[in-house]
Amino acid sequence: MTPFLFAASFMCLLAVALIIFPLYKSKSYAIDRTRINVELFKERLQELSSEKDRGLIDDEQFSLAIEELEEGLLIDLPADHLVDGPQPKIISAQGNSKRYTIIFCVLVIPLASFLLYFQLGNFEAEKRWGQLKKDINPALMGLERGEDTQADIAKYNLGDVIAVLQARLQQGDETPQGWLLLGLLYAQANNTDVAINAFERAMLLAPNHPEIKIAYAETLIRQNDGRLTQVSAGLLKEVLEKNSNNTRALMLMGMGSYNSGFYEQSIAVWEKLLEVRGGSSDKAPLLRQSIQMARQAMVRKAEPSQGQDQGVAGSDVANVVARLQQLVMRDRRMTDEIERLLKEVFSVQPDNSRALAFQGMLSFNAGQYKRAINSWERLLKQREPGSERAQLIESSILKAKVKLESL
Repeated sequence: MTPFLFAASFMCLLAVALIIFPLYKSKSYAIDRTRINVELFKERLQELSSEKDRGLIDDEQFSLAIEELEEGLLIDLPADHLVDGPQPKIISAQGNSKRYTIIFCVLVIPLASFLLYFQLGNFEAEKRWGQLKKDINPALMGLERGEDTQADIAKYNLGDVIAVLQARLQQGDETPQGWLLLGLLYAQANNTDVAINAFERAMLLAPNHPEIKIAYAETLIRQNDGRLTQVSAGLLKEVLEKNSNNTRALMLMGMGSYNSGFYEQSIAVWEKLLEVRGGSSDKAPLLRQSIQMARQAMVRKAEPSQGQDQGVAGSDVANVVARLQQLVMRDRRMTDEIERLLKEVFSVQPDNSRALAFQGMLSFNAGQYKRAINSWERLLKQREPGSERAQLIESSILKAKVKLESL
């Protein structure tokens, strides 16, 4: 039974009790009064007999006193103690009336209340919500523990998953991993403001958790059109001070530095990342290309009169991505202008993470599942294997593949 139905049942029982209790109380009061009157009658009768025996009253006075005493008793007795004439029928009618009232209260009031709720209330939504929590919570808790439950979560709508997780966290069953996951889910839904609030709550519970700091910094960078902010730069530096080989922190620091125009810093960070991953890794060509682009941007920055007709480059990419984000948030579908901007970004940065994310989401919404899978797979290569972001991308890829197979 849900908490609502339990509370409703309790209130119905309380209402019934408040109605029935006065009925029983009035009956008990009548019975007590009758017993007292009878006892007084007996005591007075004994007193009269004693007075007669002692000669204080004669037989005539005794008989008169007895008659008066009996008349007083008849007046004081309630109707249900009278036995002459039609009174027994009256007694029966009064008793039945109380009995019917009790039956009505016990049966009709709760039944009518629940029928009205099922007919006019939101019972189906309550039932669906309870089933969603029952189905989704185990997968979410497994994901918080580091288990691979992405396939289970991918079956459900992202909004339902967020609602179930948020309800559980707000009801007090909160963990740093839970708030981290909620922030990542909101970030996936492009609701960065709420995602930031979730990361801040996670930071309060686990101030030194590197994954929380990295996810928080990444969301701040996304919100700032791919550029570093004072807070995001500080979070990434804290992570790198503890572990200078953290690849996710290095990737974000390099990307944010490049988009902010800090080309020298981005080169140093990407060279460090190339060293950590190894020159023969599958991402080495992309890193070398990014380093080369940063060096070219440094030259253009030093000589602004050169290379202005070479298309979108350097810090111009951030402006195009910012415009792209505005159009995506406004239209929520693939348009000719969005297609043109994507081509401009990919002509300079073939693996721009934000452009890939936008292309994957819009392609999925348009039913272009192969294109969405391709975009997300390219984006997945930029994420640390096993990280929360990587798991969310894998979940999106799995969902697109399921849709593609159902065609």
